[in-house]
Amino acid sequence: MRRTLIVAIFVLINSVLSTTADELYTVSRDIPYIENGHERQVLDIYLPTTTFDAPYPVMILVHGGGFFFGDNDSIENIAQRYAERGYAVIAPNYRLYPDAQFPDSQADVFCAVAWTFAHADDYALNLDEIILFGESAGGNITAYLGAVDDATGFIADECPHAYPENPDYDAVISLYMPVDLLSCDCPIARRMASLYTGISYFDWQDTNALEDYFDISVISWLDANDPPFYLIHGDTDFLVPLSEAELFVAQVEAVGGTADLVIFEGANHGFLTGAIQSQFVEPSWQVIDEWLSLVG
Repeated sequence: MRRTLIVAIFVLINSVLSTTADELYTVSRDIPYIENGHERQVLDIYLPTTTFDAPYPVMILVHGGGFFFGDNDSIENIAQRYAERGYAVIAPNYRLYPDAQFPDSQADVFCAVAWTFAHADDYALNLDEIILFGESAGGNITAYLGAVDDATGFIADECPHAYPENPDYDAVISLYMPVDLLSCDCPIARRMASLYTGISYFDWQDTNALEDYFDISVISWLDANDPPFYLIHGDTDFLVPLSEAELFVAQVEAVGGTADLVIFEGANHGFLTGAIQSQFVEPSWQVIDEWLSLVG
């Protein structure tokens, strides 16, 4: 399903919380999910205070950056918002290129999720309510979490925790994520993908390279048993074109799955966490909260 929203028509009234953010959640930072691992194999956990009843629903929140840049500080506004609303938010960092090549970044986040399951009792986490939420490259990673049934190839030997078999995630929320980049006019994203995947080609016309790239694309893991996918994308995204989201939705629906795509007219890449395009932030919250109400 596809919906287009023109942000200019929104008249939004922000509610004012009667308590401060500090009273609504606490943060523990840089917890290693692999002891003595890479400096980026750490996570932050935002926990609601006693304003909310434990155990807490869980949100796995994954930052973007094209597998080259970024960290979980960039998504703090998202983490704070949903911790204030009762979610335990797990926000991992992960290795980036050149320290990582596919599937290392994905494998790190799979391990962070395995850590989450292993420490559920320590943090009063409700493992029956888990939302996967990512933006850009992080959206791609959460799509793998939602689609991959056999995680054997995504759990590194050094991960000390067991990843659950067929975890029952409630939903995948993904913003402006790359999917396979095979049909879009997106040279920057293609070049970054080429380096991260280790598939060296420039014109994307080599048959063997295309087959290799498709084989590792998240769409090759999709099936009807996946959780629902909820996507937001701008129609003027310079880095990851809207066609990527449209392709993903079509592939989900082709295998019998559920997907919803909301398109923001005039939105470019990174609008939820960037310093500009602030007019798209509140409409994003409204759409995401609507989805969460459907699965909560």
